[in-house]
Amino acid sequence: MLQRMLVGTRRQVPPIHGVLRLALVFCFFVLITAVLFKPWIEYISTILIGPPTDNMQDFWNSWYAAVAANRHEFFFTKLIRFPEGTSLQYHSFCYLQVFAVAVITEIIGLNRATLISVHNLTLLFSFPLAGTGAFLLVRRFAHLTWASLVGGYVFAFSPWHVQQVMFHAHTSEIGFIPFFVFAYLEAIDRKSVQWLVAAIFFYTLSALCSWYYLFYLAFFVIFHTTFMVFHDRVPLRGWELRAPLLCLGGTAVLLAPLLIPMALTSSAKAYDYGWNAYVIDLPAFLMPPQTHLLSANLGSRYRDFSDFGLEGVAYLGIVNVGLLCWLGVRHRSTKLPVWYVFAGIITFSVLAFGMFLHAFHYNLWIPLPDILFVNLPFVANIRTPARTVVMVYLFLSIGVGCALALAWSETPTIKRRALAIAAAVLLTIDFVPSHLLSTQATCPGILQIIRDDPEHDFGVLNWPRNYPARNEPMLQQTCHGRPVVLAVVSRVLSPSLIDRIEARNLVRQREQLRRAKVKYIVMRPPGTGLAEWMPEDGAFAPYLDTYPIVARSPDFIVFKVYGVSPLHQ
Repeated sequence: MLQRMLVGTRRQVPPIHGVLRLALVFCFFVLITAVLFKPWIEYISTILIGPPTDNMQDFWNSWYAAVAANRHEFFFTKLIRFPEGTSLQYHSFCYLQVFAVAVITEIIGLNRATLISVHNLTLLFSFPLAGTGAFLLVRRFAHLTWASLVGGYVFAFSPWHVQQVMFHAHTSEIGFIPFFVFAYLEAIDRKSVQWLVAAIFFYTLSALCSWYYLFYLAFFVIFHTTFMVFHDRVPLRGWELRAPLLCLGGTAVLLAPLLIPMALTSSAKAYDYGWNAYVIDLPAFLMPPQTHLLSANLGSRYRDFSDFGLEGVAYLGIVNVGLLCWLGVRHRSTKLPVWYVFAGIITFSVLAFGMFLHAFHYNLWIPLPDILFVNLPFVANIRTPARTVVMVYLFLSIGVGCALALAWSETPTIKRRALAIAAAVLLTIDFVPSHLLSTQATCPGILQIIRDDPEHDFGVLNWPRNYPARNEPMLQQTCHGRPVVLAVVSRVLSPSLIDRIEARNLVRQREQLRRAKVKYIVMRPPGTGLAEWMPEDGAFAPYLDTYPIVARSPDFIVFKVYGVSPLHQ
């Protein structure tokens, strides 16, 4: 019964027509992407998308895959967290994105401008891909092309996606998720092995973009199976039982070369806090984020709704919520799967809340299902529940498409259709991104002294050590190519020099650095750029008395630890 509701009336079309339609839809969303992100595209070869933070780490990932990786030992490097190096098993690679950058730059040539351009374009590619996939999925329910295009727009250009593309390359690559859901529903409905293979394929691609999606899509499979059992009130058996097990098992087998080493290296050191911090706050669903047209200066206020503001974005759109409410009221007059959509939105919203429900930055101490995951080995590493909201937007896109299709077809009058078009226009405007930020990716000239040093096998220490400043050495490394002591990896699995470095006794620090062959210190003085000196970083002034300065600019000072001429001593 449910499956008939999820399919509706099918119209048989030749496969070539379906492919051509998807190609046109993709081009349509490419055009929208070019228009909405024109401020980024104009400077595509000199900037990184997003403000200076994890986007610098993401560019390092692309540089590492295209330029610096040891192909025989990709998952361990001494380029960061020098001199000991670090495991990259849990690192924030979007494997499809970084390898696409490596392949494209191998073909068209590798220089810095090209690398920056290709990196940025692979991020922006996620928008038309997500829009096309969501269109295909929404049309499966709504059966109206223009309403499905609007639903695809809602998923692809959601404020959450715009926020993620500025901060996290891996979670921003959401384009394969709707293709997986579509293929999985087709496999269940048709009892088709071919569609199940397609679902496993898209599931694997999604997980290769972000290993968080390995879990989120597993949650979807569990949700869909459970909903079918309770809705149809029949025991789970036959194909309906085999298909989800085969889907999960087949994906696990394909990803085993990555998952087994991750599981084997998973330990208490790999787990970090976040299950009750990087969460969605209840009012955030109606709170426009800082990229909204009407939010010129909402950044600091929005952070009140999460311990980590950029992870707290969940704005659904006022018009979208209104359409869902109307759809709920009108659901008795339609065969659309309204309760399936609402159940999906509610289920994944609850998962995005974290261990306890939060409202207006207060922990209400109402326990939620995520509390079960915190102590599960390996699963405990998906410590950012807020990212589950991507599935909320997927169900939202289906709901919006269905609501518009219903408004268009039910008692079709000029007034009703005009209202439907007006709602589509308003919700589209509501999701137009604004206040887009970027980071200069050109190399500071002051780093030339490090790049041109004839000595080999030495490292560079950047200071101070606050979180944004931990990403900057990775961007600088793409300029000078030398190993860096300070860097960010998604999970720290072993200690290195940066974890034991002396910050207050600079005589001891200098000896530590000599022994570790750290030749330069690149320092941002207090009050410049990303510098935020913390008590544990010591004081700035003693560095001027301890280390000779070999280069200086308004933003940086370069000190030399050893190998200094007597004149500089």
